[in-house]
Amino acid sequence: MMKRPRLAAACLAAGALGAGVIGTAGAQTAPKKLTIVSEGKNTVKPNRYFQSALFFTPGTATVQTGAPLVVKDKDKSGEPHTITFVKKADYPTKFEDYLNCEACNTAITAHGLDGPPSDAGPTLTVNEGGTGIDAPGDSLYFDPEVSAKSKITAKAGSTLYFVCAVHPWMQGKLKVTK
Repeated sequence: MMKRPRLAAACLAAGALGAGVIGTAGAQTAPKKLTIVSEGKNTVKPNRYFQSALFFTPGTATVQTGAPLVVKDKDKSGEPHTITFVKKADYPTKFEDYLNCEACNTAITAHGLDGPPSDAGPTLTVNEGGTGIDAPGDSLYFDPEVSAKSKITAKAGSTLYFVCAVHPWMQGKLKVTK
């Protein structure tokens, strides 16, 4: 049985968050394959602060419909992540939103991260729309041991917004082209 980092530690960290950094990279041309990577680290000074500098690279990307999407954990936190697609209106923007992100809580439950560890591990893919990544609610789990893979199936002209349900300050968007 493979042990995975549990959500409780990440939630505790989010609750103690003293300063968050939202990282975004500049837009890029539409690739035939897109890899999104979690980067950064958490810094803790007991009885002083918890600082999270976790972010997605790229934070904003242009991608072709039908392109494969790969998500990898390369940050130094050792914590699990999701790439969860949300409506633009559901983007958390304030500290209170990070603690009470309804779309994030829904994804955490769907991935099975809100209870005791399971021998089966988390649900790796949550698909709310059609096949692939095309709708709010679609979500991929990944951690230091598990990369996530799917296909962008949203229509050309769409913009897909995403967050990490575990670390809601990690955010980005995909502009879908032909």
